[in-house]
Amino acid sequence: MWRRWCRLLLGVLAAVLVLSLPVSADAAGAPITIGANTLEEASQAAVAVDSSGTAYIAWLAPSTPSDTEMDFCKLAPGASSCAPVGLPSPTSAQFFDPPSVLLEGGDVYVFEDVDGATNADLNGIDEFVSTDGGATFTLTANAVSFLPDGEGTVNPVIPLPGSNIGVGAVVPVGNPEFQANSLTSPLDYSNATTASSPVATLNPSAPAYDVGNLSGQFASQLTGTMGVLGVFRIIETGPCPASGGLVYAYAPLSASTTAGELSTTTGAAGSPWTALAGVDCNTDTPAVAGGPKGLGLLENNDTKETTQYRAFLPPSTFGPPVTVSAQESSNPSLSQDGTGGIYATMINDAGLQLAYSSTGGASWSGPKTLISNNGGLLNIDSAASSVSATGHGWTAYAANGKEYAQPFDKADALPPPPVNTKPPVIKGTAKAGKKLSCSEGSWTNSPTGYSYQWNRDGTPLAGATGSTYTVTILDEGTALTCTVTASNPGGETSATSKGLKIPVPFVEKCPAATGGISGETLGLIRLGMTRTQAHHEYTRSSDRGKQYEDFFCLTPIGVRVGYGSPKLLRILTKSERKQLENRVVWASTSNPHYALDGVRPGESLADASVRLHTEAPFHIGLNYWYLARKSNLTAVLKVRHGTVEEIGIADNSLTKTRVTQRVLMNSFF
Repeated sequence: MWRRWCRLLLGVLAAVLVLSLPVSADAAGAPITIGANTLEEASQAAVAVDSSGTAYIAWLAPSTPSDTEMDFCKLAPGASSCAPVGLPSPTSAQFFDPPSVLLEGGDVYVFEDVDGATNADLNGIDEFVSTDGGATFTLTANAVSFLPDGEGTVNPVIPLPGSNIGVGAVVPVGNPEFQANSLTSPLDYSNATTASSPVATLNPSAPAYDVGNLSGQFASQLTGTMGVLGVFRIIETGPCPASGGLVYAYAPLSASTTAGELSTTTGAAGSPWTALAGVDCNTDTPAVAGGPKGLGLLENNDTKETTQYRAFLPPSTFGPPVTVSAQESSNPSLSQDGTGGIYATMINDAGLQLAYSSTGGASWSGPKTLISNNGGLLNIDSAASSVSATGHGWTAYAANGKEYAQPFDKADALPPPPVNTKPPVIKGTAKAGKKLSCSEGSWTNSPTGYSYQWNRDGTPLAGATGSTYTVTILDEGTALTCTVTASNPGGETSATSKGLKIPVPFVEKCPAATGGISGETLGLIRLGMTRTQAHHEYTRSSDRGKQYEDFFCLTPIGVRVGYGSPKLLRILTKSERKQLENRVVWASTSNPHYALDGVRPGESLADASVRLHTEAPFHIGLNYWYLARKSNLTAVLKVRHGTVEEIGIADNSLTKTRVTQRVLMNSFF
């Protein structure tokens, strides 16, 4: 009876001392008032979140110190209020310990510890089931009851493989206990129906740590390496860890693990449980949870006065502690989303805070304050939280006689993305063969990483992703820039340097490139012009000509021109042959002065294909040739090792089919 009197006294004190202060949200939008709560005692709420981001919240909700009702609230994303559903306790009984909310097959289950009934045989864990999404509930009294006197501290109910559940408790006699049960057909283990409840005692032999009814928690891991982990605070009775710290027990799970095995005392035949073993010293307030990144533990480090996380590696190893908060905290909650992102909520002097890890707990962002404690005046005394597989989170907390719900996601724990305050700068000599370097620039919001991309006349250069770049002859006559992307857990931001012009050296008979690619024209060449006209346009350029091909020299590199040869013209009709005989049918270049629909030599094939919508390639020699038919011409790309080395245009009459395309490409290469 002692805990009933203690809690009644706490409720009275809370009602007397409550302050009418506004609840302020520092992030994630305004908190939602969902009901009354004069108890304001730690961990007296439970939250589950479905895949849509809808929250299902149950909390012990006395509106007066003598009220024993539990309330339930359902909140969809964007909701601003809810109509609480009352879940009263059986006659003459009271609710104690945190409730549990589970979602199973579209149904909502709420579990709660019942104590103080006139008939002690009615004491146990009640099960409330809703088949209409939380609008109404039916009660199965004493669905689980394995504590002989009802005086233990019951942990939240956890899911097990199949439609099964597990529940544990820490009891005054010093041994944590655990029982597995069916969710679809709950067994009645009340004292009224059985003299001996099947239950696993997890501390049956030496070193026999004295747990009493101090804080503890179970969690299940149902993906990857399945198992159940329980972590418990121990009474200070001797050397470490008994001098004050945490101990644990673990049971592996498989598809064939039975409820009977999980309800069998440690060391007994068929029991999967290990005996209690030490986690570490001078720690308390454990919270455990599992997900795609495995099981983990959030705890206070009493020596360093910090909150820390430790990953658990089945069957018996905890990873090194990682600091989550520089303050000690209370009411810790852990949960994981479907990608293994870990969310931790906790209460400390700043208020209700959120931290997030995308690295399995190896590093953390935050904590950031969700709800400010207003200099200690808000009196946040209770909190619980959970996230959905898609990362929608909700936390429920009590403050000054009311119960609140607050949505959140990982962005609420992350810092803002970096902001550039000074762009990067290119240093070095603007000459072919010389190495250039790119500075990071200056940024706010503590970037944790930088990436680089060099660009030629605004076009990203394939493979040029380091902080340095060696100038090539293809850069002559263009401007080089460097784009730096700074990132932190909150996102990434890019900034680009000023352009560095690479001058064109004078080379006799190789003038600088002029013109562009527009319509049927490349530089000074136009599809359909005669060979005589082409030579006239490039009178000042030297020519390395072949029988049906010219190469006009430009700086840094020239233009290749192909004419209608007899071999090529054979695939055409008589009228088409007459139009193209000895005329330009194709032109291409590696000169980066030219761009085809924004694609320049040196760009990656992946980017070029998206912009030009290229067709399947031809593999000729060491190169791949990609074509893209347009209304009045065909774009041509020469590609090697995923980089565009040459761009060009060809007459559409030569690219109607794969057969004619292949003849065209083999005519010149």
